[in-house]
Amino acid sequence: GAQRIIREIPFALDYPSDELFSEPHFAGNITTVQGVIDCILVSRGEDASDERIILIDYKSDRVEDGDFASHSRRYDVQLRIYSEVCRRIFGKYPDKTLLYYLRYGREFLI
Repeated sequence: GAQRIIREIPFALDYPSDELFSEPHFAGNITTVQGVIDCILVSRGEDASDERIILIDYKSDRVEDGDFASHSRRYDVQLRIYSEVCRRIFGKYPDKTLLYYLRYGREFLI
């Protein structure tokens, strides 16, 4: 099917503060988060309703111990925000979310 590659997608999103910060005084508040999503791949099958979305975030970090699973957890909140942005743009969450470690030429499926 057809595929679109969308790069560098800027966004501003109102997000529950207590999902970003652990301090109790943030509970019930909203924080506006701004950022840029590195890449979204959108592919369509034969049927236009069969749309698949893959969210990719590029990382240049060193993973000294080679434990990509552990290292990737530090991006949980960031990727939840990016997933919500996808939902608002495309009407659904990504089918796949990948971290791509540039230094290692390796992708890690979240």
